[in-house]
Amino acid sequence: MRSGKVDLVIGSSRDWHPEIKAQSLFNSTFQALVRPEHPIIGQVTPESLTHYPHISVSRRGRTLGPIDDALRDLQLQRNVALTLPSFHSAMMLTMNSDYILPLPRHVLQGVKSVNLPLVEIELPLGLVPIFIVQAWHPRLDRDPAHQWLRQTIKQFFLEKE
Repeated sequence: MRSGKVDLVIGSSRDWHPEIKAQSLFNSTFQALVRPEHPIIGQVTPESLTHYPHISVSRRGRTLGPIDDALRDLQLQRNVALTLPSFHSAMMLTMNSDYILPLPRHVLQGVKSVNLPLVEIELPLGLVPIFIVQAWHPRLDRDPAHQWLRQTIKQFFLEKE
């Protein structure tokens, strides 16, 4: 954003450079998907989550995140067997295996609309919400086209609530 190559970023909040402007869009929490016959259904505990392999979805190849932090606080560790760049491929693998696919609730809402044979499970880990923001460089604050874009995006998410 500082170099001018990117006008707007939408993603989870992070420690932005102090000059970067950010506006909250919505928050989400982690849930998980499993196949309908998965043995964990009906007995989801922090311990049982560690008995099955997990899929991590990350464009950057990251395998660790808030779920791992919460499990570590309980002296537990999950097995991230695969790291994939997209939820689509992760869901296809989850449908026919004992993988557990953690994903943000806002992604899950879109998944429900395509009726895949997957079941949602709650993650009993007391995870903190994920805050999704739009962020931009302040040089674009008064740009009319950029203001319109930010307002349109904000309105879109307000209507989704």
